[in-house]
Amino acid sequence: REKRDAHPCERSVETMKALVLYSSQTGRVKKLAEAIRSVLPKDTDFLPMEQAPENFDDYDIVFAGVWFLNLKLDNVSQAVLPRLKAGKVALFAIMHRDLFSDDISKNLRSAVELLPSGVWVAGTHVNYVAEAMAKTPLGENELIDVESVKDFAENTYYRTQTDKVA
Repeated sequence: REKRDAHPCERSVETMKALVLYSSQTGRVKKLAEAIRSVLPKDTDFLPMEQAPENFDDYDIVFAGVWFLNLKLDNVSQAVLPRLKAGKVALFAIMHRDLFSDDISKNLRSAVELLPSGVWVAGTHVNYVAEAMAKTPLGENELIDVESVKDFAENTYYRTQTDKVA
């Protein structure tokens, strides 16, 4: 894949400071986080949730990557999301449920409800992983749809950069 040209909005609007924060047990969420970082400005910070800053005042938007197993949000995300007081948060996740199921929306809602009051949820994105693979470390040749998460991140970043309501 070729590197994308700068989005037109980037030239006309001041760049927002972004953080990509992720919790990853098998390496899949980290791979999605790396894909997100690749389409954001070069100065985007990149940290595992275990190294999350005490406060998020330096960031205009935080992309937070989480994972669910057996309909339960991972423990690290459960501890960090309640203190993720950033102006805008975009959640991305790995789940082993049908992407159009009620389980997906309920799980995302549970993660969103952990965020502090006043945080604007700029968007959500879910990638599917087969249940048989959910506990298995990411395989070297395993294919993960990173294009959809790149599109999500790029669109969310630029939409929120120019949205006066945000």
